Amino acid sequence: MIRALGLMSGTSADGVDAAAVDTDGRGRVVAGPWLTVPYDPVLGRRLRALDRHDAAALRAAEAEITEAH
Repeated sequence: MIRALGLMSGTSADGVDAAAVDTDGRGRVVAGPWLTVPYDPVLGRRLRALDRHDAAALRAAEAEITEAH
């Protein structure tokens, strides 16, 4: 069994979700602990207000999300 940690930021823009799983890499997956680490409220508001056509703002948001992870 291999332990893996997954991180994601969902569409709610509320924070980083983290989950640990144990897997054999073939189909057996055992869910482990998980948690959500909330974004700073300012970042959350900025993410929810993003204009998907504003490339510079999207790049800046990507950098902030990466840092949060």
